[in-house]
Amino acid sequence: MQCVEHWLLYLAQHPERDALERKPKDQAKNAVYADKTKSRELIVKELLDTLSPERIAWLAEVSDSFRAFHQQVGAYLKALLAAE
Repeated sequence: MQCVEHWLLYLAQHPERDALERKPKDQAKNAVYADKTKSRELIVKELLDTLSPERIAWLAEVSDSFRAFHQQVGAYLKALLAAE
């Protein structure tokens, strides 16, 4: 999943606002998992632990693909709640 690798790279490089989605998938993956002293699972956990409403809003600002995903999830949750 190319988008996820790029979203993790954005989180790893926060607060930089470089257009990281233009990087090839392999470059993004290598950058995210560059610390060979840690497992991939630990790296992902550490990055996800940084998530907050503010960080999610920031990620939606800097990443077109995350913004689209975030909007789709929001619309789905809104529809789900309206159906109750």
